[in-house]
Amino acid sequence: MNNFITTLLQFVNNPDERDTNYNIAYCLISHCHELDKMSVQDLADECYVSVSTFNRFFKLFGFKKFVIFKQLIASHVVIRLSQMQYRIKLKDYKQVESTFYSFLSSNDYQTVVNASAFIIQQCCETILKSKRIVLIGSDEMISNALRFQGDFCVMKKMTIKDSIYLERFFVPNEDDFVIIMTMSGRIVDLNDDLMEHIMARHPKALMIGNKDYIKENGMFLQIPMGLDEVLENMILDYYLQEIVYTYARDYYDCWAIKYFTNN
Repeated sequence: MNNFITTLLQFVNNPDERDTNYNIAYCLISHCHELDKMSVQDLADECYVSVSTFNRFFKLFGFKKFVIFKQLIASHVVIRLSQMQYRIKLKDYKQVESTFYSFLSSNDYQTVVNASAFIIQQCCETILKSKRIVLIGSDEMISNALRFQGDFCVMKKMTIKDSIYLERFFVPNEDDFVIIMTMSGRIVDLNDDLMEHIMARHPKALMIGNKDYIKENGMFLQIPMGLDEVLENMILDYYLQEIVYTYARDYYDCWAIKYFTNN
């Protein structure tokens, strides 16, 4: 996905310091659906910065006028929502399922294709009730989730990611939905306090990987063990896309997608 929301996410994701640019980018993403109704003063107030500071931020991208800057963000939200609706309509599940069937055992196929559908539905119900989504895991796996992150942001669900390797790694809130991604579980096995830290405030949680480390404290989408890395990443992408598309189809305001498509 190539849109301006993902550019802004570069300021939000794993910052060494949560500085003014972080706060402005976070604010812009949070209000991306309302920008056409907001003045530069409105946004500066929302970001708790001066107008001159806000102007310096959007000039980083080569824009001399704020109106052009906000029109670009708004247009990218419209375009992505339209793309999502189009791709959902064209989704060929038979093709995907036949591909999985060609390399998975019958038990693993049942886990990935059939059993996951109910869990993904549960995830979407939980996301609907959550204030935001927090992505946590190894940098290698989290890097695959940028499209997921951007898609939920345009569906008015703020989605952030944080690295477990930073000293300022934060504790998710009770009203967050946390997605923990670790293929082999190495990041958990090497850090005894990690899961206790993540679950300290009892957020709703989903684990994606080979092993289930949250058990009764959350949901689990399993990636079968013993597969080539390419196949593991294929299943990870499948899970993430299914969460996005199921939420867009069944839980997001579909009228909004239709509206943006027809205008």
